[in-house]
Amino acid sequence: MHSEPQLMPWPRQVAVAGGAVRVARGDVTWLGTDSPRLLAEVDRLQPQLPALSIDCATAAPAYPQLGDEEGYRLDVDAKGAVRLVAPTEWGVLRGLATLVQLGRPGAQDIELPVAVIEDAPRFPWRGLMVDVARHFMPIDTLHRTLEAMAFVKLNVLHLHLTDDQGFRFPSSAYPKLPEIGGRGEFYRIPELEGLVARAAGLGIRVIPEIDVPGHVTSWLTAYPEFASRDTPLQPSERFGVHEAALDPANEFLYPALETLFREVAAIFPDAFLHIGGDEVEGSWWRDSLPIRRFMNKQAIPDNAGLHAHFNQRLSKQLRWLRRRVIAWDEVIDSSLSDRVVIQSWRGARSRDRALQQGFDCVFSAGYYLDLFYPADIHYGFDPEATSEALDATERALIEDPRLTHVRKGLQWSRRFAEKTRNGAPPRGRDPGRVLGGEACIWTELVTDELLDQRIWSRLPAIAERLWSAADVTDCDDMYRRLETVAGRLSDVSGVDLASFQRKALARLGIDPVWTPLLDVLEPVKWYARLLGEAALAARVDGHELAEGRPYTTTTPLDRLVDVLPPENLRGRAINRQLDSGELRSGEFRSGTMDSWAELARTWQDLPAGELAPAELGPLAERLRALGVLLEKLSGGSVPEDARATLEAASGTHAELYIVVLPTLQRLVDALNA
Repeated sequence: MHSEPQLMPWPRQVAVAGGAVRVARGDVTWLGTDSPRLLAEVDRLQPQLPALSIDCATAAPAYPQLGDEEGYRLDVDAKGAVRLVAPTEWGVLRGLATLVQLGRPGAQDIELPVAVIEDAPRFPWRGLMVDVARHFMPIDTLHRTLEAMAFVKLNVLHLHLTDDQGFRFPSSAYPKLPEIGGRGEFYRIPELEGLVARAAGLGIRVIPEIDVPGHVTSWLTAYPEFASRDTPLQPSERFGVHEAALDPANEFLYPALETLFREVAAIFPDAFLHIGGDEVEGSWWRDSLPIRRFMNKQAIPDNAGLHAHFNQRLSKQLRWLRRRVIAWDEVIDSSLSDRVVIQSWRGARSRDRALQQGFDCVFSAGYYLDLFYPADIHYGFDPEATSEALDATERALIEDPRLTHVRKGLQWSRRFAEKTRNGAPPRGRDPGRVLGGEACIWTELVTDELLDQRIWSRLPAIAERLWSAADVTDCDDMYRRLETVAGRLSDVSGVDLASFQRKALARLGIDPVWTPLLDVLEPVKWYARLLGEAALAARVDGHELAEGRPYTTTTPLDRLVDVLPPENLRGRAINRQLDSGELRSGEFRSGTMDSWAELARTWQDLPAGELAPAELGPLAERLRALGVLLEKLSGGSVPEDARATLEAASGTHAELYIVVLPTLQRLVDALNA
């Protein structure tokens, strides 16, 4: 066992006495509340638990709520006595997750370090948003996701149920919404009720999102009478911002919305309901004569004002349903009630604008898992960081050598984020609070089969940022624990990343002989895959291409780029092998150079590129050339063609790139110095 426990998130206080004890599996001794929820969770985790006592002071209500007490104390003494104490059931659940991570199961017992842990979360809102509209996710996948979330102490599952491509909520009042708008792929009411109940058993809130007034192509396919333009539609297969929008001037729309959201509230008991509100393209509103007349009559100056009018009316309706609104940061307007919570996604400025205007905020800007970023990038975004610190973190992405291939896109993102308006707080309104954060996985390029790989290779790092103290920032230590904890997800859920990788590569016919190449490959970052070269160039130039993107909802996601992890931890280890801390001094030990030589031979021993499976051939040739270069560097000399070799190996192929190139560039520079 490592000298420090392999825990993630890292607890508030950990005191390890030294030494370990082996504790037999056995029954739980209950010293307080032994609710059905706790009994069920102990039974589920039984193979991973030692005999222990649990002292829970109070029973919890049926469903968790924002701000619940989740603290606990876990004590393992030198005699093998294990005691978990918590004031609530929610604290017991979090303590059980820590206990499972702390232990190492043997055949008959569990090995545990002698330790005392006192723990509680930093933020009350620690979430994961799953987009089930672009690609439908079966209910079993969401159950698996809940169990893995509980393991890393996440407590909010946000379901993005509707979008241009699909409507997944089972409306009885408007049955054509899921049947036509969802193309028949939607959840049944008992499935969602079961999901909410299972989540409550794990101390997780489930928040539904019905995205309005934009992102409604699927809705208007089924009920075109609510559109702001008389245009026949079909559920969209393409991705990107769509023109379709509901008609805020249509008085018949609001009773329909109330009926729909009443159905949603009947299934999802959480106090919050997400109304989306993002990316309203606006042309349908601008081109509508009835809408322009309505705006003149109501003295509404522009589309932003019309959007605010719509949000005001809808939020009042939801208040009648005893629900608080949460929405994406485009809805920020001083006319909205400060009961509205803003989900910030467009950078630090959108967070600051929400807080300044008195809105509580859930931070997601640094946590978009669909961008394929390494875990340390997400880990570096603190929801409560100063404006200056967040801005510096965002600017640093542009200079990150791992993101050179998308630098122009990142520069565009900075300009896009700067368009969010800052405003003074409305009179009499105190600044808002940061409630926590949510990681987001948008599923344009994610199927049910791929979801676990895309989420769990990095999400534990975000979970730690939302639970642990602000000064827990050591990336090397984070990665050490991340690899262990991600590997143990299969002990407590259906998430098994290693098994997925083996099966996926075998299905693609990729032999283990190609492992040295696979070890240094990663998918391209940011929106490079989703946009494609033409749409990316158009966006950088200041306009959008509605057509011409390389992916739609019907594109098979069965290539190598789809099954490789967003961050290759083996590639990270190889970069550390190449850069063992000696680059800064320029003085290299002989052992370091020997390890370079061994690595160089491994790369050169790859089969010739023409023997490679589809898409790997050019990448194999690049790595073989880099192997020749590294062998010469290991001898202490820099060949004249070093820069040409690096240049030839740079760039992307098949939406993949070689992750060791920046480090090799630094080696060449250091040896030339």
